[in-house]
Amino acid sequence: MRTREVLLATAATMALLTVSIAQAQVPVPPIPPSPGWTKALPPGPDTRVKITEEYAKMVARDAYFWAWPMVNIYNRRQAFKDVKDFVMAGPVPSAPLNRVAMLTDYVNPDQRIVACPNQDVVYGAGSIALDVSPVVIQVPDFGNRFWVYQVVDLRTDGVVQLGKMYGTTPGFYLLVGPNWHGDIPKGITKVFRSSTNTGFVAPRIFQDDTPEDKKAIQSVLTQVMIYPLSEYDGTMKSYDWSKIPKVAAAASGQEETKWVFPDKFFDQLPAVLLGEGSRVLARLVGVLADAEPDVQAVDVVTELREQVPERE
Repeated sequence: MRTREVLLATAATMALLTVSIAQAQVPVPPIPPSPGWTKALPPGPDTRVKITEEYAKMVARDAYFWAWPMVNIYNRRQAFKDVKDFVMAGPVPSAPLNRVAMLTDYVNPDQRIVACPNQDVVYGAGSIALDVSPVVIQVPDFGNRFWVYQVVDLRTDGVVQLGKMYGTTPGFYLLVGPNWHGDIPKGITKVFRSSTNTGFVAPRIFQDDTPEDKKAIQSVLTQVMIYPLSEYDGTMKSYDWSKIPKVAAAASGQEETKWVFPDKFFDQLPAVLLGEGSRVLARLVGVLADAEPDVQAVDVVTELREQVPERE
């Protein structure tokens, strides 16, 4: 009998402890901010404060490192904007804006567009201008073959999930810009929205290094296509990439193709930012513009390049 009473007392004590602990774990609501707290904040930078040369240099460094990928992708778009049709320029394919051109075999070692390309895939490339038009991304049936479409925005952040690892099904996918609000046509499997209008696309399709697979892959490669929304009709389009016209390319040398030019960087940056509405970087450029006349952005970048390794 005594043992039973001890057990009951212990159980009651544990129950009270459980309730107490549960009550103690109830989150305490945060203290609300003081009324009118925003009025206590400073109104902004004091216009009477002089922007020193050292401060301007630090802003230039921030702008150069932060915006380097943006200027890189922007200049790729500028390079493609005058391309009128698919063309093989030396060892690499080129396409008009909002389209992609594909290779038909592994990338040629003579190319300098990509510093460290994969050696077991067939590449494609294209520049995106979503302010001109949304684009339809066509995905054929790759079967068991590995594949992925890398699509990046101006900051080189991925904006789609299309590939074997995502379980993507064959079909049509729509990529739109940040301000697009049009009608989605029937037959579009999914819509992806990019945070910027400018971007770049690089499909990669696995290929075995055998004569048999190099032949087998050709039929599916013809259906790897991207095109403006106005051309979408719900049917799978194709293009024989082996018949792209070939033209001579400028000598590329031994280094990767240059897409960012320090002597033009700050001249181009306002156009990059205005095109994408980046208020943060526009503010940085404004600091440099308000700096003393003898503070030259180009001089800052030149000094910077002497202090850090080459990024390109």
